[in-house]
Amino acid sequence: MLLVFCSSKQHRWIWKLREVPYNMTVVSGEVHVALSREFVNFIIYSDISWRLLQWVHDAAIPDEIFFSTLNYNSRLGVPGTIERRSTHHQEYLTRYKVWMNQRDKTKRCHGKYVRNICIFGLGDLPALDQVPHMFVNKLHIQYQYLTLDCLEQRYFKHVQIEYEQAGVTDMNMLYREQR
Repeated sequence: MLLVFCSSKQHRWIWKLREVPYNMTVVSGEVHVALSREFVNFIIYSDISWRLLQWVHDAAIPDEIFFSTLNYNSRLGVPGTIERRSTHHQEYLTRYKVWMNQRDKTKRCHGKYVRNICIFGLGDLPALDQVPHMFVNKLHIQYQYLTLDCLEQRYFKHVQIEYEQAGVTDMNMLYREQR
């Protein structure tokens, strides 16, 4: 059994006690995910994912639980899952983001904060050039629009190099390969 934080129409938040389907280890993680076709097919056609989806239905942010729980329970047979020892948040490769009150003090915001999340600006470009993530979160076109222009130019430079060198990239792939 697990105590789950859920929303309700009568009360903003309530606690519910429910049995976890298939005795899964519940993991909280990212809302933003990148999935393989096989993983998506499992989500669509599997009774396991359907029961988990029903189980997380009342949660405040169900996708934070749904995708990570499927991904970190390899014994369920979900294609592409990984073993994980901890059920706490970790660094994900989908989106790079900097929160105002995060524990990792090596991440800094040189842009501005809106609702406690960094809106990246020109001063963040050196750091953004070093992160292995697929996307950054957040950019506002109205705020230091050249930041987006520079990131686009950087991306197209990487693509051009990879094209000219027959698939050899100049991006640091070590972090991705170790995952």
